[in-house]
Amino acid sequence: MFSKLTLVLFCCLQAQLAYGIQINSVSNIELKKIYIGLSSEKQRLPVLKEMDLITGKTKNIKLVKDFKNKDLLGLYTYKDNLFVVAQEMRAEGFKPSLLIYNKKLKKWKNSGQFDCKSFDTLIFQKGKASIECEEINWGKEGGYKTSIKTLSIKEDVEKVKMILPLVKVEGEILRVELLGTPTMSSGIKIQSLKGKSWRTLKEYKASSI
Repeated sequence: MFSKLTLVLFCCLQAQLAYGIQINSVSNIELKKIYIGLSSEKQRLPVLKEMDLITGKTKNIKLVKDFKNKDLLGLYTYKDNLFVVAQEMRAEGFKPSLLIYNKKLKKWKNSGQFDCKSFDTLIFQKGKASIECEEINWGKEGGYKTSIKTLSIKEDVEKVKMILPLVKVEGEILRVELLGTPTMSSGIKIQSLKGKSWRTLKEYKASSI
């Protein structure tokens, strides 16, 4: 949950790991490739990379100024597009943005901000992208309440619901697992399916990706 205790822990860990490189998010696996969101206190822009899970080779995806001071919290790839939910996490009060990268045209589109500050679930379905937003309940019962905040999209998507942060993603024969603290992972482990069991192919530190 990107709120309350998690946000406090996130900010504290950022201070402890200052100037280090951390993995904030990974996408679903598509055609033996995955997308990885990284951050560093040294950089105002996060880093987004495409990784070939077989060869380990990576390539940078150039980000636009809309990503300045933000972390990449949710990544979802489908066909020609990569959907990215990014949010400023170093201070309170910032709303998450949805940006869409057309992989063929190599162009970004800002699809707007979700009217929410705290969320942990990302949902895609035809014509819209949504997050499950956690808000303070100002009623007599107090506590927190959950609501759905939605943005319209024109891009083709497969219906999917993702609980963030993704700490493990699986394809037909490949699996990627984050190592260390979710949203601030120290690396990834890549595994392949052999028979009915998974075997480790390679581990990569965040700094070497």
